Amino acid sequence: MFSKICAGHPSQLMPHQTDPIKLRSANQHSVINYWIKQGAPPAKINFGISFQAKKFNLLPGSPSVPGSPIKSDFDSNENSTETLSYSEVCKLRKNSTWVN
Repeated sequence: MFSKICAGHPSQLMPHQTDPIKLRSANQHSVINYWIKQGAPPAKINFGISFQAKKFNLLPGSPSVPGSPIKSDFDSNENSTETLSYSEVCKLRKNSTWVN
């Protein structure tokens, strides 16, 4: 789950216990079930996962875990999140600047 209020996975498979209630359906399982309930044949649903990541500015003292509050400064031009490509993630991990 990715939102503008807390850190999380941009395309998580299942809901997480720390997800805010209003975002509990923001996951792949819920989306697939939605389309099946709308009448889509399950055999026609194509499931894919993107190779990207989100970079978050956590609030001071926040742990680096899903559901942690993030800094939201929407009154300025500075974004609190940044989308990273797969190659950018690999570079960060290789240079040891990646925080799990």
